[in-house]
Amino acid sequence: MNLDRDRRFRDDYNLGAGLDVGLLSRLGNHWKLMLRAQHMRYQMGQRHEYNTLEISQRYQLSPHHAISIDWSQQRAYGRQLNSALLAWRWYL
Repeated sequence: MNLDRDRRFRDDYNLGAGLDVGLLSRLGNHWKLMLRAQHMRYQMGQRHEYNTLEISQRYQLSPHHAISIDWSQQRAYGRQLNSALLAWRWYL
C-alpha cells in the first residue's frame, strides 16, 4: 500500500495498492542482471495507474572498476518516460 500526501495540497492525495517484483541473477563471476516490474493502482484521490519496468546489468572489470547499463520505462497519467544510463563505476 502506498499513500502520498502533502499539507500544501489539501485535496491532492493518492491512496492505492500494487505489486513490485524483481529478480537478481548472477550470470558468472563478474556479471549481474536485475529485472524489476511494478504496478500501482491508486483508487482514492487522484485515480490513476503507475507502471515501471527496469533492466539493469553490471559487469565487474576489476575489484575497483565496473561498467553498468540501466534502462527503465515508467507510465503514469497517460505519459511515458524512458531512460537509459551507461556508467563506469569506480569503487574506492
